[in-house]
Amino acid sequence: RFCVISKPGGMLVHRNREINKEDRVFLLQTLRDQLGRQVFLVNRLDRATSGLMVVAFDSETCALLQASLQSDSAEKEYVVVCRGRTESVFERRRPL
Repeated sequence: RFCVISKPGGMLVHRNREINKEDRVFLLQTLRDQLGRQVFLVNRLDRATSGLMVVAFDSETCALLQASLQSDSAEKEYVVVCRGRTESVFERRRPL
């Protein structure tokens, strides 16, 4: 009912106002072409961001997964690459 994919940084997820003439590969269109079916994005990532994306194969599954990710019981973990020194483990409750 869904799949998890690894989106590379620099790739647009779908066509939008950020399109440059050089942009020819879009994640959603590539998935539709490869899978031969409509897909529904469960989460979003900015163009520059690499990471995991969840894609549902029907709107019901998409809605259920989105609700699960928005619930207070959902745990998300992010890995950040930065310059300088930080504590080996830290928690940040504001945007990075």
